[in-house]
Amino acid sequence: MQRLRVPPSGGLYTHVLVRCAMYGVLLLLLVLGIYRAVLSLQWQEDRQLDLHILHSVSEQRVLLQRLSLLVPDPKAQAPDPDRWQALASTTLRLRKEADVLDQMQRRQSESAPLSSRVAIAALKDWQVVREALWASLDRANLSGETPRTLQDTEVRSTMRVIARAEMTLYTLAQQLAADTSQRSHRLIRTIWAIVGGVVLLILALAVFLVEPTARAVRRQYEELSRQAERLKRMATVADFFFDSIGINDASRRGTWSNQAFTELTGYTSEAAQGRRIGTLLRGRSADPTHFSEFTEALVQGRGIKREVRILTRQGLRGWVLVDMQPIADPAGGDAGWVLVATDLSEVRSQQEILSLAVSVAGLGIWHWDLVDNTVGWNRRMQQFLGYPDGVLSPHAESWKALIHPDDWLPWKESIRQHLLDETHEHRLSVRLRHQSGRWIWILFAGRAADRTVQGRVLRIAGVAMDVNAQKALEQQLRS
Repeated sequence: MQRLRVPPSGGLYTHVLVRCAMYGVLLLLLVLGIYRAVLSLQWQEDRQLDLHILHSVSEQRVLLQRLSLLVPDPKAQAPDPDRWQALASTTLRLRKEADVLDQMQRRQSESAPLSSRVAIAALKDWQVVREALWASLDRANLSGETPRTLQDTEVRSTMRVIARAEMTLYTLAQQLAADTSQRSHRLIRTIWAIVGGVVLLILALAVFLVEPTARAVRRQYEELSRQAERLKRMATVADFFFDSIGINDASRRGTWSNQAFTELTGYTSEAAQGRRIGTLLRGRSADPTHFSEFTEALVQGRGIKREVRILTRQGLRGWVLVDMQPIADPAGGDAGWVLVATDLSEVRSQQEILSLAVSVAGLGIWHWDLVDNTVGWNRRMQQFLGYPDGVLSPHAESWKALIHPDDWLPWKESIRQHLLDETHEHRLSVRLRHQSGRWIWILFAGRAADRTVQGRVLRIAGVAMDVNAQKALEQQLRS
């Protein structure tokens, strides 16, 4: 039997590629999602910081406006202590709020620095004007707790610096708001770009991975359905086989068997599953030593075909022709084994009866292979001629040398007539040379045993009978 092979399923490693692609896409989506979340959190923090900065700028503008209203009038006869105290308190708050703005600006420069040159210039202008404001307030000693009368020049100088500071803060607030809006828009565009990338990635995944995978799964499902249907039909047919069939996996354990196997061994398909088929047959064997050859063949991974004697289900001894062959997978390894056991008990019984009949009748058996041009015979034929084993050559020329020269042409003509017309039986008595050198008469009867599809005879077989005594009696009667 030819070595069986399991057909490749096509795309053996497709599931590995699909799995890697799916996990890669999921990982990329996870990274993009985390990145988007981080951007969103950062945007929220930057947004809060920008709002605090704008609030601080607005608060300083309010304090500057209040400061401009609290600056003492130089025409007043005496300074107002309450007004002077409010002026000092407002100046102190203004300084503290300016420090808070500096701290928040430093934090902003670390996480989301200003991107607009106008906003950066406005911030620098505010810092310059603020220093001038502090210097003017310090010269006028407006932050001191002791009230005093201000000169007209001091008041005008301070008011000019306060007005300039208020205008600078107004410009700074506008530029900071514009820069904040620009950075927010950029971040929003970045987030939308990430969302768009995710959407495109999902679409690409659907077009280049999901759809091909779905089509591949559908094709595989259809192929598996066809295979299942074929296997179902084959299993149905196999159950009607007279031969016992068993299939096992790579570990040589049974996976399926037909009804004939159950009738032969007594093991059902369920009982045979998980058991080694060789073990099942060995358990029924009348001669377990025969299975050493099967064990050796299984270990070597080669097929084997042997006749073994087993105990049938009825407890009778019978002969079985066991043919066990490996099933190769696409990679060349063993995917399992298939076992076909043919019950030869009836054939053997008929052979024994025929052999007994031939032996009792004293008949010899011969056959002539027309393809190899060789002749064979049984031991009884050798006894007719008196030759021991191994002396006679099977070649046809040696056989021709045994036939009497006068009988060779009649022999050839009888063979030819039979080959031309099968109804013309090849039946002829010829003289053969005995081992002692004398001639003995042998009656041959035979006919075509094997033919090709075209009808060409391949082999002639028949029986032979020693008629030397009959020929001697005939000669005596003639005499």
